[in-house]
Amino acid sequence: MPEFKYGIAIQTGIYYDVTMEKAKEESDGVDTRYSSTDHSLSIPLRIQYRIELAKDFSLFIYAGPSFDIGLAFNVSEFLNDEKTSTEANNLYDNNLKRFNLLCGVGGGIRWKGLQLRAGGDWGLLNMVKETDNNFTYKLFINKPFTINLSYQF
Repeated sequence: MPEFKYGIAIQTGIYYDVTMEKAKEESDGVDTRYSSTDHSLSIPLRIQYRIELAKDFSLFIYAGPSFDIGLAFNVSEFLNDEKTSTEANNLYDNNLKRFNLLCGVGGGIRWKGLQLRAGGDWGLLNMVKETDNNFTYKLFINKPFTINLSYQF
């Protein structure tokens, strides 16, 4: 990570992200559950401010954009605990755009080269490829809370 004067740095890299989500609906005695898994490459380009509190120990905050490239997005549906459908095919191939622009903020701690970071990213682009004649669909893919453990070389 390139660092400049006064604790200012540019935070960048290439990260492999896996996001999992589960949702549940109950209606008229019918339990419907959904689970999804999203795989993507994330390339952040963020401004970071770091302050050293002790030798080899510092705190930092960051903000800026992240560019995501979708690799695979799979959804499964369960009706009363029985699997009813699986989108085995990649939703990026059919329904979703592969490129996403997100804006993120967060902070963390660094001890020597070990870094623990927490933050969130919010999607700025509508990810739906097509719209129906009667409806306009909008889907913003967010990463509202992430925790990362990394090592700075």
